Amino acid sequence: MSASLAVVTELRHINIGDFANKENLTNEWDDTFNCYYINEDLVSLYRFLNLIFFLPITLFLFKF
Repeated sequence: MSASLAVVTELRHINIGDFANKENLTNEWDDTFNCYYINEDLVSLYRFLNLIFFLPITLFLFKF
């Protein structure tokens, strides 16, 4: 449902589970729920570092 909403609103949908696995931001496997534990501290740090290092570059490249 969220992916459909993203299409209608023209926003980007990010599946946090897939994102965390791809960027290796997970801890151990949970046998009860059959999924990885997402390390929220690593996700927050990853987002913060990307904001600091990549946002200024993006703004500079797209400045009119």
